Amino acid sequence: SSGINAEWPLRRGISHITNLQQSATKHYAPKVPTTASEIRRSFIDFFKDKYDHTEVHSSSVVPHDDPTLLFTNAGMNQFKPVFIGTVDPNSDMAKWKRVVNSQKCI
Repeated sequence: SSGINAEWPLRRGISHITNLQQSATKHYAPKVPTTASEIRRSFIDFFKDKYDHTEVHSSSVVPHDDPTLLFTNAGMNQFKPVFIGTVDPNSDMAKWKRVVNSQKCI
């Protein structure tokens, strides 16, 4: 005999098994993000927690300090000084190694 009692669920009741499944899901399954805000937060937290990124807040959709841009059309615009080599070496931006954000853009 394999030691498996095929009648156990029937004696115990299917509702008992369903309750166990619901309890396990409630306590052990990760919550799936459902709103845009939860998805953004999940994305940012993933990179902060797993890869030690620094969270950088979204910059303005209308760039106030860059006359070459009418509006933010890409998530990398705020890092332009780093890419073109004009970042102030004493600024926080110059110290960033890894960053994560969710940039508002048009």
